[in-house]
Amino acid sequence: MTDASVLRGKLLEALPVVRRPLVIRLCERSDLDALSGWPPYPEPYDVFSFSFARLSNAELDSFHSSGRERKDRITLVADLDSARAIGYLSLIGIDWESRRCVNMGIRVHPDWCGQCIGSRMLTAVRDWWFVGSMSCLRLDVAGSNTRARSCYEKAGFSKIGEFWREAPDLRGKDLTEPKWRFLARHVRAVSSTPEVRFLLMELRSDK
Repeated sequence: MTDASVLRGKLLEALPVVRRPLVIRLCERSDLDALSGWPPYPEPYDVFSFSFARLSNAELDSFHSSGRERKDRITLVADLDSARAIGYLSLIGIDWESRRCVNMGIRVHPDWCGQCIGSRMLTAVRDWWFVGSMSCLRLDVAGSNTRARSCYEKAGFSKIGEFWREAPDLRGKDLTEPKWRFLARHVRAVSSTPEVRFLLMELRSDK
């Protein structure tokens, strides 16, 4: 086996990660049905709501099988006591040669937000990742998402840079309106397409 196969195998063998009452495990097909049933996030976090509810069963089947086949991705869910799939973590663009994860997608069920579940999930994943001889975890977060940034900082992540991402959905929006005011200092206009500021955050095994 290649080094990549060995490293991936060791990480998968170390699942589930148990931090009672939290359990982090590999995402199963049935978990996508649970994720599809999540309610939307309240404003101003509604833009982060899951899109799974719009997918058909066949599309969910395809999403799950393609994710399992990709060697550069590991998708996890978190259970809390008897509540299944109240958290979702997708490690994306895993570079096995440099032993780092380029990015992570993270969601916590709207009903469980604000209860430190996200930071507990990240702490458990951090310990699992680094015990598996990996070196670095990275993620990005919208500059306006102060709640998520605080969660990541509690788990040990620190800002290492920033970048701008196109946000066509904001085109024509009046950012002086109260509902958009939280975004004002994180948006810039480039030509006719607004761009939103994102922060790049990192956690290393030597920190």
